[in-house]
Amino acid sequence: MIKNLFRPRHLLDPWRDNFVIALILRNISGGQIGDALAQVDAHCTDSGEEPEEAFGDPVVYATRVAEQVRPVDLALSMSPLRAGMLALAVLFAVPTLLSGVSGLARGGPAELSIGSLVGAGVGTWIASMVGLQVPNSRLKGFEHDLEDGKILLMLDVPAGRYDELRTIIARTHPEAADRGSEPTVPAFP
Repeated sequence: MIKNLFRPRHLLDPWRDNFVIALILRNISGGQIGDALAQVDAHCTDSGEEPEEAFGDPVVYATRVAEQVRPVDLALSMSPLRAGMLALAVLFAVPTLLSGVSGLARGGPAELSIGSLVGAGVGTWIASMVGLQVPNSRLKGFEHDLEDGKILLMLDVPAGRYDELRTIIARTHPEAADRGSEPTVPAFP
């Protein structure tokens, strides 16, 4: 491999670009990505090796780094146990509230029956099964390309980083077609 001695290591390097993209896709913070790149640079400077020689495929190495680095938002993310507990709490709270309101409206005590709990559970399960059968409307414009075996990459990134990531992807994968972005819409308007 021919080394370019006139450019800084961190510029125009497809290995580093792919490594950074892979870390971003694994929810690693910018500071942690900078630390990982500094370690790569320090090793390559000390050993004289290129990143491909020292660390192999950038995506595989990014996976190993991501397993060792704790993402910043991991503590705030919802574990399956926590999500299940929240769902169970909602499952019991909604029927209790509804039966309590109806009981109080009649001038009597708030009541909770097994039937209301089972009905809430079955209704939630059926609604989720129906929701799974509805096709994703965002994929309709890509159906023909997907049937042709092309790969679809959809990124959910902060609006301020869109141009940066688009530039990196265009430089490392010129065959990729940018189909634009959607406006930022809050999850709960």
